[in-house]
Amino acid sequence: MNGTWLRRVLVLLVPVTLTWAGDSDLKLELESNVRTLRLGQESTLKLRIAGPGIGRLTEPSEDLGPKDPAAGAFVYELKFKPQREGDFTFGPYQLSFNGRLLTLNLVSIFVLPAWDGTYGTFFRVDRDSITLGESIELVIEKWSTAYEPKRYLFTRDETFTFTTGEFLSHRTSSDKGTLVHMRSSWLITPKQAGVFRITRDLFQSFPEGVVPPDITVTVREKDPPPEPDHKTP
Repeated sequence: MNGTWLRRVLVLLVPVTLTWAGDSDLKLELESNVRTLRLGQESTLKLRIAGPGIGRLTEPSEDLGPKDPAAGAFVYELKFKPQREGDFTFGPYQLSFNGRLLTLNLVSIFVLPAWDGTYGTFFRVDRDSITLGESIELVIEKWSTAYEPKRYLFTRDETFTFTTGEFLSHRTSSDKGTLVHMRSSWLITPKQAGVFRITRDLFQSFPEGVVPPDITVTVREKDPPPEPDHKTP
């Protein structure tokens, strides 16, 4: 896949010009809650036009104002269901706004092989080496014959921060029985360079009967800024 279907959607956006005065304070963003996905699974990408300027669209209307100005945005959802393994990159795309171009960020998703039929709970990260300030995606996948939700709660620690990604629960039944797939993800950002380990110690609450992960991620220091080019007058 080369993103052709997504480009077709955005082509419709390119001629659009909004006509209020002043510089654009809007942003064109493409969002994904996942960085990795299995073949046969699907996810939703969100094309978002956001910024304080959206509120000016309705300024001429009497007694009409945004319900939540801080959350104002236009959002268009796109389904992504890959038909092959490997890397997928979406963007950059552009939107013409008031004579200026808003440029969309790049979003990359790596598609893993389909489930191999092995039942159990599995942990994975999208990278084993990052630069300080970057985040890693931790995914927990469970394949079973019954719906048995498990609770994973991170400990509060000064060495990392985290944000919750996407939770997926899918159940199918056939003459072969019932298959339940559950998937949870988080973005973890280490605060120190060195070796960052994802083990049982990372969790405040961890379900019994699940073999905990033992994943090592190398966190590199940021490259120093380039030296200024001093020229002799």
